[in-house]
Amino acid sequence: MRSTEEMRSPALAGLAALAVLVAGCGGGEPDAVPGPGGPAASTTTSSAPAEEETAAALPEQVGVADAGGETLDAGPNNDFAIAAGGGIWVTGVPPGLVRYEASTGEITRRIPVDSAVVQALEAAAGRVWVVGLDPDVLLVVDEGSGRVVSRVDLPADPLVESSLGASGDVAWVLADPASRRILRIDTATGEITRLPAPEAAKALRYGEGSLWVTTYDTVERLDPATGKGQDVFATAEGSSFLTFAYGAAWVLSQLDGAVSKVDAITGEVTIIPASDRTVNGGDIAASDGYVWVRTWDGVTVVEPRIGAAAARVATEGGSGSVAAADGWIWITDHDQAAIHRVPWPFAK
Repeated sequence: MRSTEEMRSPALAGLAALAVLVAGCGGGEPDAVPGPGGPAASTTTSSAPAEEETAAALPEQVGVADAGGETLDAGPNNDFAIAAGGGIWVTGVPPGLVRYEASTGEITRRIPVDSAVVQALEAAAGRVWVVGLDPDVLLVVDEGSGRVVSRVDLPADPLVESSLGASGDVAWVLADPASRRILRIDTATGEITRLPAPEAAKALRYGEGSLWVTTYDTVERLDPATGKGQDVFATAEGSSFLTFAYGAAWVLSQLDGAVSKVDAITGEVTIIPASDRTVNGGDIAASDGYVWVRTWDGVTVVEPRIGAAAARVATEGGSGSVAAADGWIWITDHDQAAIHRVPWPFAK
């Protein structure tokens, strides 16, 4: 991942170069994910499974073709993906945001985006929510028509390699990388309120009436109106992207290759092995009754009722995103200039 300063450098050749700075933008072999650089978290970090135990707990990987899937050419900048309205929305495909029909692979919408999308997409209230850098903007796209129904200029740079939350007409965006603030944006009125964020906040989502914000080894639950802390839960180290579904926050650990499930009612934290190696970039999503984890070398399917990996899809080493709808898993793979689509359950 490039820094914000590098992204603003005049050596970059416009938005095409900026567009690669998205969810899975790490290049090369994955390295250990560093700590936040600030004081250590006050909560106790959950220990990661031993390497041998992790390997034993994971199903064998199945290749895209062996699972009955196919690979689509998509150019080198495809990246963030999300399921909404029976479609899979992918950033970085010209002219910026593209909707694929989940079951057929046909492109049905093309939406121009004039900035680099640097946060994982959100789907809420029948809309797709998009955060861009240079210009700093929040776009709200109707999932049926593909029309941009709202555009709000942001008063600060959005945090790169993060995610946003949304509910109704309101979005929450982590911004101002130096000081980490949450922008609460009312798209109906245009009002923007700055809320405090946890130190070294990484990504956020909305769920069960709260904001869930990851740091290096915690997820914090905040009041969405004030940013006031409600609770802190220890997670696996290197926590980053997250999703909220099935009554829990699901947090991807880039360092441990694990998923931390945090029950919103009981606060119980369960560590679920998802990969036997570290994850540069990566992503996590939930739909169709499963949790989908984008790792460095594929996707792990987590069965939420039993809290364990049910299957794994193998891709070449690289980063990207994942989404699923209508019985198909979609895996963006910008390091290989491809998008893979695999039926679930596997066809072979």
